[in-house]
Amino acid sequence: MTAHPADIRQVEELASRLAALEERVSTLEHPHAAIATAALQSSPTPVAADPVAGANSIPVPAPQWTSTLSLLGASLLGVAGAYVLRALSGSAIVPRGVIAALAGIYAAAWLIAAARAASRPLAAILYAVTSTLIVAPMLWEMTIRFHAMSAYVAAVILIAYTGLATALALRRPHSAVFATAYAGAAFTAVALSIATHFMAPFAAILLAMLAVCDFARRGSSVPALRALIALLADFSIWTLIFIYRLPPDERADYPAMSIAAVVAFPALLFGMQCALVFLDVIRRAQPITIFQALQAMIAFAIMVCALTFLLPGVAGLVIGTLSLALSAGCYTLSYGRFRRDEQRRNFRIFAMWAAALWLGGLFVLAPESVLPAVAGISGLAAIVLAGRMRALTVELQGVLFLTVGAFASGALLYVYNALAGVMPGLPRWPVSFVILCALLACSMAGESSAEPAVKQVLRFIPALIASFGLAAISVRCLYGLLTLVLTPGAFHIALLRTLTLCVFSMALAWGGARLDRIQLSLVAYCALAFATAKLLFEDLRHGHLEFMAASIFLVALTLIIVPRLARARPTPLNMR
Repeated sequence: MTAHPADIRQVEELASRLAALEERVSTLEHPHAAIATAALQSSPTPVAADPVAGANSIPVPAPQWTSTLSLLGASLLGVAGAYVLRALSGSAIVPRGVIAALAGIYAAAWLIAAARAASRPLAAILYAVTSTLIVAPMLWEMTIRFHAMSAYVAAVILIAYTGLATALALRRPHSAVFATAYAGAAFTAVALSIATHFMAPFAAILLAMLAVCDFARRGSSVPALRALIALLADFSIWTLIFIYRLPPDERADYPAMSIAAVVAFPALLFGMQCALVFLDVIRRAQPITIFQALQAMIAFAIMVCALTFLLPGVAGLVIGTLSLALSAGCYTLSYGRFRRDEQRRNFRIFAMWAAALWLGGLFVLAPESVLPAVAGISGLAAIVLAGRMRALTVELQGVLFLTVGAFASGALLYVYNALAGVMPGLPRWPVSFVILCALLACSMAGESSAEPAVKQVLRFIPALIASFGLAAISVRCLYGLLTLVLTPGAFHIALLRTLTLCVFSMALAWGGARLDRIQLSLVAYCALAFATAKLLFEDLRHGHLEFMAASIFLVALTLIIVPRLARARPTPLNMR
């Protein structure tokens, strides 16, 4: 029986459609192989298109989408395997120790797979996340829920996991796998340290991870990861200090630790930050980053708190000595090496550290009676050196030292009481000494109206301290002379203060114009403003009519004379 030609065509059409469908299914299952086969089979010779297959073609998804879906599916399979292990650990079929070992091997396998897939960043990240999602819940449940392992065993497993991540990162420097595994391990360490109350091993793990991020530069640790590990290490060590500063009966759930062991953690943290800054800034000649500077200060503050809480007997001596030693080193680096560098950030940060450490060391070590004198001498020396070195930063530090000395000596409080409050006694020697240092600093600092506004403001502060200090001492001396003649009342004291302030204001205005010292003119206006305010709040409240009239006359006369004496200055502050 002979087949009809129409039937033959129908069979051939059906076969061609079936072949096209098989090709589309094969393309969906193996997208990369299909693309490679198509590229190998491509030929410049035109091929006749099959009208039937073209009319009934199946749309092929983009290869990147299919690849992403495949990677997600593989990751979900890995998580499903972790749930299988979790289900086995909840039953009594397999010992939990064996389950923990299998889970660790399973997580390590996914981490190795992530490292092998480094040429595909998305696959590497997904596999690394899968590995983290396997190891972190396993450690938590085995340690906290089932109590199948101790905190030290969990710490050993976490050390092995981070060690594997470190080794893979050193062999294959790809930051995605390393950062994902380290971030997951760091959060796991913090969580286990809080939940198990065994804080020391996990704090040690975080310190080791921070050392790898800081010093193993071949392992590509991104800055965000370094910042995360550093902050988690800070939190863990601070929590350790906070817990072990309590009496033993209030931390009975925590294992016993010696004070030396607890103090070792913040000491190591601060030492690591100092070493990192030394390597980056001095040996590699790199500018210090803002986070490095902040992390160094945080580590120093944590160490100071540890010494204060745990070693109160020797904390002051250790902190003060260390602060002064670090201050000397920062001064040497800032003004010896960094001042000539083009990168000014290192100079500014180290100079700021030097001044802060110097003041901190003085407050801790120097006796209360000696501190104002040392601060005043430091301020005077810094201001004199600033004029020779032409260093604005040194002058800023000198002004800071003088201001601190004025606060510490009580000079500012003495000035207020003498000029507006309860009349004090004769000034103590620290008050007089700081005022003398401010007067010498004001006289030794050369200044003219052509200088920038920043310098004029800096030189205004010593002039303000010296002028108001001398006015306060003058009021107290005149008050002492007045008591020899009569018993002064409130109206006598008010007029005496107004007279002294007006005289000082006119004298300062005249001296500023004659000596071309604009800071004296500024202080003259400040004294005039203070006298005017005092007239309203003191003289008019406590004075008799004749004394009130005298005070008003003095202030009015000063308001007229001071601007004329300072006429050479069109504006109080030259803003050039």
